[in-house]
This record gives sequence, C-alpha cells and structure tokens, in this order.
Amino acid sequence: MFGFDIFGKTVKSVAEGVNSVVQTFTGSEKERDRYKHNEYVNTQNSFSSEFHNRNNRTLWDSFWDGINRMPRPLFVVLIVAYFILSYVNPEEFQVLNLGLSTVPEKMWYVLSAIIGFYFCARELHKIREKKEMAIGHIEFNQMKAQIDNLRKQKQDEKDLELFRKETDEIIDNLENTSVEEWLKKKR
Repeated sequence: MFGFDIFGKTVKSVAEGVNSVVQTFTGSEKERDRYKHNEYVNTQNSFSSEFHNRNNRTLWDSFWDGINRMPRPLFVVLIVAYFILSYVNPEEFQVLNLGLSTVPEKMWYVLSAIIGFYFCARELHKIREKKEMAIGHIEFNQMKAQIDNLRKQKQDEKDLELFRKETDEIIDNLENTSVEEWLKKKR
C-alpha cells in the first residue's frame, strides 16, 4: 500500500504542475467564465442606467435627450411631407420650391455637408465595427468583369467610328459612275 500511496501522490503533483503550466499560457476556464459574466453584467448595467437611472436627472436633461433623438425622424417626416404637399396642394408646393430656390448655392453645400457628416459618420462607424470595408473576391471579380466589358464596348465604338471614317474615305475616292450616282442620291 505504501508504494501505491507514493505513486498516487507523485502522479497528483505532476498533474498539478502540468495544470499550473497550462493555466499560465491559457488561463483558467473558471476565471474566463467569471470575467465574461462580470463583463456582461457591467454592460447590461451601463445600458440600463442610461434609461432607468433618473435619480440625478432633471427635466432639462430629459428635454435635451429628446432633442438629441429627433434629427433622423424629423428628416424622414419632412421629406415625406414635402412629397405629400406636392400632391395635396401643388400651388403651395411651387411656392415652397420658389422659396428654396432663393437659398444661396453655398448654403446648400453647407447643409449637404452637415447632413452628409451626420448620416455618413454613423454608417462608417457601423461599417468599421463590422470590418467589411473591403469587398470579397467574388464581388471584386464581378465588378472587374463589368468594368472590362464597359471598356471593351467603348473600344468597339471607337473601332466602329474609325472603320466608318476609313470606308467613307475609300468610297469618296472611288471613281465609279454607279457609286457616284448612289452618292448623289444619298446626299
């Protein structure tokens, strides 16, 4: 029995040593699970505090939170209302268009820059989170084939135009009575 006891303790100490070395490189699964759980709980608490923790918030804070959430829905409502106005009251729609035409062109640039920044910055942020900025190989090959096809069509048009010029020059330089009569009728 004494030999088995020593053998068992030796195996146990070797196993504990190997386990210690493995945990040095990979970490403890129990600790990883505890960390993930704490991270999840903290995330949920921070999300809920934004909407439920109103102890130190005033009516003024709530007002500005509401204002901050308004631009996107307001843009949608105004654009839809613009098109509905064209149907419901065409005269007022024309008056509105005349009023909009008096806005200086540089102000339209400023407005488009503001709106573009507001919407595009959010979309770019979402794209960066997904890390899908680059297109896949299949999409790239399809786009390349389309570009090559367009360039080939353009080259074919140039070749056809060159062919027409050359044939017109040859026909103009021919001395054939039937061709001359045909050209007279053509003109």
